[in-house]
Amino acid sequence: MTGLILEGASAILTQEQGDELVFVVDVTSFTENGFIGSSNFGESRVDIEFDDGNEGVSLTPEMAKKIKVKAGSPILIIGENEEKPQMSESSVSSVGEKVKVSDAKTYYFVGRYGGAIIRIRKR
Repeated sequence: MTGLILEGASAILTQEQGDELVFVVDVTSFTENGFIGSSNFGESRVDIEFDDGNEGVSLTPEMAKKIKVKAGSPILIIGENEEKPQMSESSVSSVGEKVKVSDAKTYYFVGRYGGAIIRIRKR
């Protein structure tokens, strides 16, 4: 555990975590197929779409560059909260404007608790 408290936490992305993306995600709204979790990337707010379609992870070009991945690259998604962490293997589905995590394990993990710390790194 990183020592971060999720309860009432604003969504934060710390870019100084080596070769991983770290999001503190709070579920902020629901969509037809899932939900939106808000976080920050640097000074900008980013909305991350979550669903259980197992289609992979879509990242912005800046995020992909930070963890040295491109479309098709294998990645590891680690979810953390006050309970125990869980891991899921996935891949980068696209690099573009939209940020999306389409992974059933991560979707249900974040959704069950209304938020979580999500780490994304290259496998």
